[in-house]
Amino acid sequence: MFVAKTSQAAQEGFYPYYSRYFQQGGAPFAANGFPRDAYDAWIQNGLPVGSPQQVIDAIMRRVELLGIDRFMGQIDVGNLPWSMTMHSLELYMTEVAPVVRREAASLVG
Repeated sequence: MFVAKTSQAAQEGFYPYYSRYFQQGGAPFAANGFPRDAYDAWIQNGLPVGSPQQVIDAIMRRVELLGIDRFMGQIDVGNLPWSMTMHSLELYMTEVAPVVRREAASLVG
């Protein structure tokens, strides 16, 4: 998971670290880095990377489809710089989590 102010900033900024994460893990398909087209497709299909609203939408799709009441996102992957990790976490706590809590509560009740 990675949140930035804009979709483009999130997708472009996070990609090198996400790619490195797979390389470090020894994924055979990522020996030369995680393919950018696969990364973009994963985001399109729900990988929670993007603006606060995009991440809200990705989490809420899971809530609605799976009925989950907990979500855990891994932010610090591929040696993501501390400043990027903290900025993403701050956006998650201030802009994403409150909306997800409110919207999920309305589904329950």
